[in-house]
Amino acid sequence: QHLREGKLVELEPDPATGVLPTELKLDGFLPGQIVFAVARCFNHIGGAREWSDLPGPGSGSEDDLITWDCATRPIRPDPTEPPTVAAADLFAENFTSWGSFTVAFRQRTNGLPFSSFDFEILDKKGEICQSWTDASSREETAEILKAGELRKPVKDLAPGESYTIRARVSNAVGPAAWSGTPD
Repeated sequence: QHLREGKLVELEPDPATGVLPTELKLDGFLPGQIVFAVARCFNHIGGAREWSDLPGPGSGSEDDLITWDCATRPIRPDPTEPPTVAAADLFAENFTSWGSFTVAFRQRTNGLPFSSFDFEILDKKGEICQSWTDASSREETAEILKAGELRKPVKDLAPGESYTIRARVSNAVGPAAWSGTPD
């Protein structure tokens, strides 16, 4: 986890009243982003106090930054890319097919690690032939994001038939849309 260079915001007194604002609204933050704010005040002749301390976890857990009071609210993860199957990854013998497919992931979890992955294999009528859910952990989320993809095996399919595979990832907020579904 890295701290990035911040942005200096200077508050000026209201020209009509001479009152300095006590609140400031900032936009453009991503879900699950840690936001640290510090302040320093100047008097009318330019004298300044030291910068305030960086905020701590507040009501959050010392070990989990996303629970800190200075974290933006996490949301559901982004949808995965539609799964892909390479011809070299498919095999058929004795009236059954098997192989593997790959699911590519965007690089944002939106603040929380993945908690599970749902997979469905649909026949050409759009009916579900197979479905399953795999649990995930914080460590697996980091590995998947580093690799940029997840490979999963598939088996017990009829040779020569057409299938559609879709995937959905979830975090503690809830599931993303199924892959290939408009946002």
